Amino acid sequence: MWRSTKFVVTTVGVSLLLTGNGHADVIPYWPYEKLMDQAELVVIATPIKTSTGKKDDVPPGAAGKVLQPIRTEFRVEAVLKGKVEKQILVLHYELRKDKSLAIDRRIELITFPSAQEDEQREASEERVRAKKKEYILFLKQRGEGVFVFVTGEWDAKLAVREIVGLE
Repeated sequence: MWRSTKFVVTTVGVSLLLTGNGHADVIPYWPYEKLMDQAELVVIATPIKTSTGKKDDVPPGAAGKVLQPIRTEFRVEAVLKGKVEKQILVLHYELRKDKSLAIDRRIELITFPSAQEDEQREASEERVRAKKKEYILFLKQRGEGVFVFVTGEWDAKLAVREIVGLE
């Protein structure tokens, strides 16, 4: 009896020592119902113009040291929740390129093609012109006329759904 108990205790102890402090990021679950519930504004929109954010757009704390603010202007094609003008400004972030970074977490940042990039791509194509990309955006208001993604600055991609269809 004593030998089997000692074997079990030793096996469990060795297993715990070998696993150590395992680190695994869990991808947050953001189904449409949760996104709709959390969002103040839900739109179908097309990116028009992307530019570098302002000094006031830098996130507070440690995030401000590693994230570069980006402002993307969108043309609103349809409003699914909330009220908004024909164009909106969305603040999101990209990793700073001027520093080496070690980040201890999974991140889901997003970038959007600008209208100018789409026009250059379309001009180079000889066949039927491709449709501009449309997205469903789940947003909340950050300030006067500026929106951010409901999933936060680190997980912006989770609040965006690209609309893909056949022409």
